[in-house]
This record gives sequence, structure tokens and C-alpha cells, in this order.
Amino acid sequence: MGGINVKIHPLFFLFGVYYAATGRIFLFAIYTICAVGHELAHSITAQKLGYKLNEITLMPFGAVAAGDIDGLKLKDQTAVALAGPLFNLAVGIACVAAWWIFPDLYAFTDMIAEANLSMAAINFIPVFPLDGGRVLQSFVSARHGREKSLKICKIIGAAFSVLLAAAFVLTCFNQMNLSILFFAAFVFFGAISCKKENRYIKVFSGETERSLL
Repeated sequence: MGGINVKIHPLFFLFGVYYAATGRIFLFAIYTICAVGHELAHSITAQKLGYKLNEITLMPFGAVAAGDIDGLKLKDQTAVALAGPLFNLAVGIACVAAWWIFPDLYAFTDMIAEANLSMAAINFIPVFPLDGGRVLQSFVSARHGREKSLKICKIIGAAFSVLLAAAFVLTCFNQMNLSILFFAAFVFFGAISCKKENRYIKVFSGETERSLL
């Protein structure tokens, strides 16, 4: 795929089987395609700026783009980070705009619009390992240096994960939502390992994104 390798983690197939068994294989396919598009946007932007994100791996709960982007300039880091969610935002807006001209398309594109808009919204949250966290780290680095910016981002990420964990506890009194707990763990571990700047991660769990929006 244009010099970009796409790999599939073995557990990804099990995740697909789970969605198929619960009658949501079409939703799984849509989120997978949106996640790949998201990572391709990162990869293509990185290559245009002279860096490499040339490997995309489909994981059980998301997609990971990896490559050689050591020495990434702050402005380039912001551009690469924003490319993914802006791609999803553009696709989502395009679907919504098309409904005004061709209303009959709604039945065929509503899930595509929802998947892309939710991906964009989630990734704009300013916590690692989401794209918004990378943008935040770039701005803080410009003022306080890289090391201090990483510490600040870790604190913000950890605090946000605690808030998500508290939200999960509240759901236990009504209808337990494990997706929020999963996302809290995702953010927490992403925050404490945010030095891995050569990896871009995208969660595409439909339940997680719908729970948070």
C-alpha cells in the first residue's frame, strides 16, 4: 500500500469473531476501515515531511502506526498528530453534507459518519496516547522543553484516567459500562509510557466512543 505495510495481529481475528457473534460485523468493518484511514493519514503526512510511519498493525482494540520519526520537529509533530483526526472529521462532515443534497444516502452512510466523527472527537482529547495529547505536548515543549512537557502530559493523562474510572464507578449503580473502564486503563498506560513517540495508536471500539460522546 504505497510503501506502507499493513499487518494483522492474531487477536484481531478473535475480536472480529466476537463482533460477528453479536451481530455487529458491519460495525466492526466500518470502524476498522476508519481506523486504517486514520493511520494512513498519519503515515502519509509523516512521509511528506520526511519521516516514516510505514507500518500499520490492526490490533484487537485499535490500530498502531509505527516507524522512524526520531527527531520529529514540534511543528511537524503537530501536523502528523492532527492529520488522523482531521481526516476522520473531513469524512464525517462530507457524509453529513451529502445528506442535504441526497437524503437517501443517510441510510447507507449514517454509521460511517458516526464512526468518523466519534474517532475525531475522541482523538482531539489532549491526553496521551491520543493525538490531542501529542499536540498538547508540542505546545508545552515549545515553552518548557520536552522533558517537562512529558511530565505535565503524564499528570494530565493520569488525572483524566482517574476521572474516567470514577465515571465507570457511577455506571455501576445503573448499567455497568466496561468500555469506560477500558478507556481509563488505555489512557493511564498511555500516559505513563508517552515517550514512545514513534507509535501512533488509534482505538476503534464502537462501544468506547459511543459511551464517551
